[in-house]
Amino acid sequence: MLVTTRQLLLVHVQKAYFGRRVGRHAAVGWSADRRETAWVRNRRDVKPGSYEVGFVDGSWATVFIGAQGWTRFERAFSHRLGPADPIP
Repeated sequence: MLVTTRQLLLVHVQKAYFGRRVGRHAAVGWSADRRETAWVRNRRDVKPGSYEVGFVDGSWATVFIGAQGWTRFERAFSHRLGPADPIP
């Protein structure tokens, strides 16, 4: 998951046999305008690093963020919910 000032992007990155990234083999698999994001809920009660991202049309998606990106991902959104908070 790549979060920019304008978009959320799901980026597929091919890895070489020894685990090194091969940058020229990256492709965007999905994207959304960040203005369409209504809320983000930390689902650490399910699995650490799990988040639900809700959109203004009522749809939502679950994403898993690796340990190095948890806090940065969560801070990127202004309307954050905790695990017990109801969906708005």
